[in-house]
Amino acid sequence: RQQFRLFYSFIKIKALRKIILKSFKKKDSVNAFVYFLESRIDVLLFRLNFFSSIREARQKILHGNVLVNNKVIKHFSYNLGEGDCLTFKKE
Repeated sequence: RQQFRLFYSFIKIKALRKIILKSFKKKDSVNAFVYFLESRIDVLLFRLNFFSSIREARQKILHGNVLVNNKVIKHFSYNLGEGDCLTFKKE
């Protein structure tokens, strides 16, 4: 549990519980859990090295600089799906 919190300390307990409940509804709950964590837009932007930290990714999302399917996304917990088009506004 401590190792998990070190890696995903940015996710609040309440949000983590929602992800756990959502993943238990799937057939392969372990893979679904990892998928739901890693498909969050803030995590994905950080993992793809668009931003140097999750905090920076969240700031850009909250300021409206990130678009999904040409729509501004203001929630950093947004889960990207297959086929979603990710773009950035010019600063």
